[in-house]
Amino acid sequence: MLEMTVRRGEPRSVTGGVCVELIEVVRPGTAHGEQLDVPHSSTGLSRGLDHGEQVVVLTDDGEYHAAEVVGLDFEPEDTIYTLRIGARLTPELAAERLSDVALDADRDGVHRVVDLLGELRDRRDG
Repeated sequence: MLEMTVRRGEPRSVTGGVCVELIEVVRPGTAHGEQLDVPHSSTGLSRGLDHGEQVVVLTDDGEYHAAEVVGLDFEPEDTIYTLRIGARLTPELAAERLSDVALDADRDGVHRVVDLLGELRDRRDG
């Protein structure tokens, strides 16, 4: 059974004021490229996530991963989000994604490169 708690991320100016959420997942390690089904009711979020929205996942072994909402399933009692796990993030990169501080062009470029490397790994492994 997947157990999780959630802390809400703050808006990051560089993403146009869109919140990046932190979802803490208590489970065995999360592999890159894996997909997780996450019930909205277990997140504690006050708002729903949108298809294509970026989030940060924190596993119980302390690793941060970029993730994207790639699916939404609506059940009578809940909404189920399918998250595609992306590149592993350092704690500093995760903190920057969750921060409301605007990134300068160099730091934003680092985030883009990390995401691109994650996409390339998915294509190679997929």
